[in-house]
Amino acid sequence: MMDVRRFEGGLLGLAVGDALGMQVEGSSDPGYIRDYGDARPDSVNAGLKAGQYTDDTIQMLILTESILKSHGFNIEVFVSSLIEWGKEIMANIERARGIGPTSLEAITNLLDGVDWMRSGGFGPTCGSAMRVAPIGLLYHRNFDLIAEIAACSSIPTHRSPESIAGAVSVAVAVGGVTSGLEIETSIIKSADYAEKHSKILAEKIRLAVSLKNEPPAEAFSKIGRSVLAAEAVPAAMYAALSGESFEDALLIAVNHGGDTDSIGAMTGAIKGAYHTIDGIPLKWLIKLEDCEEIRSSAKRLYALCESVF
Repeated sequence: MMDVRRFEGGLLGLAVGDALGMQVEGSSDPGYIRDYGDARPDSVNAGLKAGQYTDDTIQMLILTESILKSHGFNIEVFVSSLIEWGKEIMANIERARGIGPTSLEAITNLLDGVDWMRSGGFGPTCGSAMRVAPIGLLYHRNFDLIAEIAACSSIPTHRSPESIAGAVSVAVAVGGVTSGLEIETSIIKSADYAEKHSKILAEKIRLAVSLKNEPPAEAFSKIGRSVLAAEAVPAAMYAALSGESFEDALLIAVNHGGDTDSIGAMTGAIKGAYHTIDGIPLKWLIKLEDCEEIRSSAKRLYALCESVF
């Protein structure tokens, strides 16, 4: 049954996971984190403060607002929104908030007038998967439509088969739990849809499912946890499965190095939509940057879903 709390949980969960993971992304000595903190000096996000999010959440909000503006996903509106963000980045690089090289290259291409079907890079990274939760939430009643739209949403910035498959799998997983399926069922279904684009990523997700009861260090040694879609996406799936609560899963996601903000964001989107906003620790919501604005976007997305779909 559709529930606004799942929409709130999905978007806020993504932002919480991003803000938790941002402080240790790329750090050589992250320690063990249990709460927000300033980005470590050797983190790729150095300068960001406790509770702030990165480009993962920025791009999720850009996608969400473009959907709300056009009353459903519209690729031209989404691309226009990315271009506007690109102009802000060029005027003030701090607006980039840790943007990855594939996304930055793509947005530069868009600013130079390259058509969106050719602007995206072929780096097989997870930059289109970490932002895609709004599509899974909005279209949760139709997995085929989720997969089609998620794939399209990836192309302006990420054209590699692995990146597209990553976006499809995360969107389907979020859509699955939003529709009331269990997390494992949703993730298995996500692998089936991802396989159309990348057998490698689909098999890695299935490996993550098979490792759900293994200790995190052992599981991540087999899955990987880099920025590659074929590592970060399955890593998030593993964390979502192996952590019983939202908090458990997020601490698994962000405490084993690698692309911690994106792994945290994707884990948070799945677990947040599953457990709803009620499952996210209040201590993390209170200190999250722009919490009320993100919650408002989630409510508006829910209202759109209720009225149109």
